[in-house]
Amino acid sequence: FHENSHLNTKKVDTAHLFMENKCIGCTVMINRFVKEYLEKRGKKCTIRENPAEGGGSYKYTDTSVIPEDVDCVLVLGGDGTLLQASRDLTERDLPLLGINMGTLGYLAEVDRRGIEPALERLLAGDYQLVSRMMIYGEVYHQGKKVMEDLALNDIVIGRYGRLRIIDFKIYVNGEYLNRYSADAMVVSTP
Repeated sequence: FHENSHLNTKKVDTAHLFMENKCIGCTVMINRFVKEYLEKRGKKCTIRENPAEGGGSYKYTDTSVIPEDVDCVLVLGGDGTLLQASRDLTERDLPLLGINMGTLGYLAEVDRRGIEPALERLLAGDYQLVSRMMIYGEVYHQGKKVMEDLALNDIVIGRYGRLRIIDFKIYVNGEYLNRYSADAMVVSTP
């Protein structure tokens, strides 16, 4: 819940819980609490409890299992889980609420003790949406695209293998910007 964003008045009726695959054991009780909390208040809640099961090409979040009527996605994990969920859910344009299950929660700012007050505010429509810019990048090596990725915060390009300097040619929106030699390159959103 940020100060410098627009106030939302949409009350949430349907939520989807998404959790980090490696944190399944530590979130079962919290999943149960959130689901019961929402359902006692007449809301719907679906849980994708084990994203690793069932195959598929997704990394964590299979958008095909998220019901169409979902108003928001609650992401249980750390900032890494929230970053991955944001990448996986770009085509759905759903608001995400990060519930921090780890130690550092810059993006996943609701901690375990703050779950109930956060849910109360969410259900009352007393929250603010923060729109964040995403960044898309492509990496070319010897004229061939070797990688592309989408990120919420930044994209880091570093060396692989032997310790040596990397020569970067930087293009922004297809226009040449500059050339750098460095150990790595970090391209971030503002």
